[in-house]
Amino acid sequence: MTTGRKQTITVRKKKMQKRLLSDTLKNLHRKFGSGNSDNVSYCLFCACRPFWVVAPTDADRATCQCKTHENLQFMADTLYSHGIVVSKNIEEMVDRTVCATEMKACAYGDCVECRLTTHPTLKSATEEIVQVVQWSTERTAIWAHLEPVLEMVKTKCPKVERLHFYSDGPATQYKQKGNFYFLSTEPFRLGFKELTWNFFEASHGKGAPDGIGGTLKRSADRIVRLGEDVPDAITLFKKLKRLESTVELFFVSEEEVEAKTEVPALTPIKGTMRMHQVISVLPGHIKYRDISCFCQRQDGPLDCACFDLKVATVNGVPVTPPNQNEENPWRPAAVDSTHIGGWCVIKYDDDVYPGIIMDVEGDSIQVKCMHRNGVNKYFWPRPREDVSWYAEEQLLCLIPEPKALNKRSVQLEKLTWKYLENNFM
Repeated sequence: MTTGRKQTITVRKKKMQKRLLSDTLKNLHRKFGSGNSDNVSYCLFCACRPFWVVAPTDADRATCQCKTHENLQFMADTLYSHGIVVSKNIEEMVDRTVCATEMKACAYGDCVECRLTTHPTLKSATEEIVQVVQWSTERTAIWAHLEPVLEMVKTKCPKVERLHFYSDGPATQYKQKGNFYFLSTEPFRLGFKELTWNFFEASHGKGAPDGIGGTLKRSADRIVRLGEDVPDAITLFKKLKRLESTVELFFVSEEEVEAKTEVPALTPIKGTMRMHQVISVLPGHIKYRDISCFCQRQDGPLDCACFDLKVATVNGVPVTPPNQNEENPWRPAAVDSTHIGGWCVIKYDDDVYPGIIMDVEGDSIQVKCMHRNGVNKYFWPRPREDVSWYAEEQLLCLIPEPKALNKRSVQLEKLTWKYLENNFM
């Protein structure tokens, strides 16, 4: 029961002192049923609840406190604000004054060793190193928490091969090279084949996950208001699991986060902050653009060439996916319509030519090729484009978009060029 004079509820001119529920109505109904032989439905149980018995709020959780002890804290706050003492924490002040807080003689001033101890009253200038601790989210933690969700998706829906992620775009969490690395590797290890990560515009990132988060926070607040202690994450997880909720919860331990493989040394991708869509259809490679596009999703490919689609390699050596040729990790086991618009290298007359895949039909591939004008230097022929059909075995590998040397010529990445030079030249 509340103790405040104004903590009352009046209904139909009947004024009653407010009483607070000690548990949820569902749990109280369950306890009532276990201790009484009368069969009372949950609806009737709730209807019979007196109007002055209500669920506790944050304000109601304030209990009667000792005026003397509260005044001690007020004095400590005032002394600290005026720079007289070095700390406003009462427990810390006591530790500086007595030699043993658990001894009654120390607490009552009867201890020979500490009864004449004085508390330091002036802040002393120190040259100690100051460490600042702040909340941060590592990319390994992000994917450690995503892994059980993806495993659940694969277990319940084994035919799912395409994933779409939607999130806001914080540069320290999602929109950065480490997350791109995990996006282009981790889902492929679980059997997914195509992925997109779409970033909302600034201040437009609210969605269903925020509602779920709000629901869990309110549930946690209600648990605390009912007088239960939540000292750590595992306790909160177990208490939330006991609630009858449709939200699926997973517990990820600190050891699981630390066991996640750290990202290797990566080169930042130019234009990262402007990205709004990242696509991965080949492990170790991503495609990205400033504007999201799904114009060909009904036909299959996610990586249409709209809005100046760019290609990048996020790690040194591509990871071999389950459907990829183990003898040649640079080349997929089969080329299909999902690769249209991507860059590749074709072998023709004992020479190699980079180009863009224009079409795929059976075992034939239509490629718009560049011509060579030096060592690792290529250009687009003018005025006539070199567009031809090639057999699938003539495709040597898939590559990221070549880098421009000047207005006309481009150059393949050093890793790609070394691979071609060692194996096909």
